[in-house]
Amino acid sequence: MFHIQDVFVAGVGGYEQVHVPGMIVTPKGSVLVYGECRRQFEFGDWAPTDAVIRRSCDGGNKWDSPKVMASDGDHTMNNPVAIADPVRGRVHFLHCIDYARVFYTYSDDDCETFQPFVEITAAFEDLRKEHDWNVVATGPGHGICLRNGRLVVPIWIGHGELVNNGHPIARHHSMSCSGTIYSDDGGATWHSGGLAARDKAETKNPNETCAVELEDGRVMLNIRSQSMRRRKLVSISATGSGDWSEPVYDEGLFEPSCMASVVRVPSGPDQGALLFTNPNSKDIPTIERNGKQYYKRENLTVRLSRDGGKTWSLSKVIDRGPAGYSDLAVGPDGTIYCFYARGNRVTPTHTGITSLSLVRFDHDWLHS
Repeated sequence: MFHIQDVFVAGVGGYEQVHVPGMIVTPKGSVLVYGECRRQFEFGDWAPTDAVIRRSCDGGNKWDSPKVMASDGDHTMNNPVAIADPVRGRVHFLHCIDYARVFYTYSDDDCETFQPFVEITAAFEDLRKEHDWNVVATGPGHGICLRNGRLVVPIWIGHGELVNNGHPIARHHSMSCSGTIYSDDGGATWHSGGLAARDKAETKNPNETCAVELEDGRVMLNIRSQSMRRRKLVSISATGSGDWSEPVYDEGLFEPSCMASVVRVPSGPDQGALLFTNPNSKDIPTIERNGKQYYKRENLTVRLSRDGGKTWSLSKVIDRGPAGYSDLAVGPDGTIYCFYARGNRVTPTHTGITSLSLVRFDHDWLHS
């Protein structure tokens, strides 16, 4: 079984651009997808943006109408992150405003309703001791609920700058570092989990990060960076809240400077295995922009590891065309979902994403 459908489409509903896909399968088995819906095409990450979700209660066949989770005029509601919490039967949801403030809410009725947002930017203040930030972002993608009930959200911070002190708006993604925040009380309070990767000559601008709980309970971060090594960075913690191992490069995971995703398969023939997706474009000719060479975001590929990410024994292409950011989830029936940025929408002045699309496949397709 292999099926692709477009869920958010650029140019529809007053949104000129769609980006930053994320997804979870809720504790009740619904498929929840979300992303940034941007009202202007030309301003990229800084465009006026809404955080929007859609839910399917039948495994991705039919979808509820889009629901705007956060909207605020000319500001950007960026980097939405959800967490499926089977311990409490809850869905948690976080997002940022203008890369400067972070907000949290939750739902106890499978995303029918959510509690009012509360600001949790204070959870990031301890990180100033390690990196004096102005830019702050969650995820993107999804956070995780550990088997002991701890909630862990990958985050990144950067120096950047603030351009409006009355309503802080961050600019630039420069000099970034990656880490986590966590909650041990179901989202009531949030705390810094420390930094796992810092901006150094050998690990340039680590930022967009995904997290997975390994079979032995440790938490592994898979980290984007702009290093010339062009490989994903990996760091591990026993708890997901500090004592991060020195990040190392995973030579099996090419890094085109793009968000990726990783999940652990909870049951079925591949139980315990890790799945990983990103654009595997290392053998595709680069493109030149402003005198620099960039790898294309194409050839979205899923990989499988049976040894906790030490090696990746299986590789299969999901989409050979333009395909960028992606997020993974596994349904209770074993269906594997990948929600990703698909296609190129080209205007005379800009190139963007055509749609955020959901692909569904099973283990038979993966191993065929």
